[in-house]
Amino acid sequence: MPSGSLSLEEYDRRKQFVQEITSLTNPELVEIVRILKKHKFAYSENMNGVFFNVAAVPQEVFDDLHTFLQFTKTNRSSIDDRQLMYSTLGVGSLSEKEQAKVAATIEDHPALAKGKLS
Repeated sequence: MPSGSLSLEEYDRRKQFVQEITSLTNPELVEIVRILKKHKFAYSENMNGVFFNVAAVPQEVFDDLHTFLQFTKTNRSSIDDRQLMYSTLGVGSLSEKEQAKVAATIEDHPALAKGKLS
């Protein structure tokens, strides 16, 4: 889709995408490049990073990029929620194995997963 044919709504959606990818981690940014490669979309790369014209990205490719971005936001939120619950329950000093047991227990009990301890 040529950049001149984007609707105002789609332009704003892509502008928001550009703003949000600035908060991605390096592994997440690598996945963005993998998505571009998978779709054979042209990008340039130099010592400052990877660059591509978001307005020129075909809709199907952009939808994949946007879906991945939404995944990272949801995943980050889940991790933040779990860390908050760990700190609330005082399990921050537990080993990874012990934390996994606590996480499994929380996931098995909906009231705990929602933060309702009563």
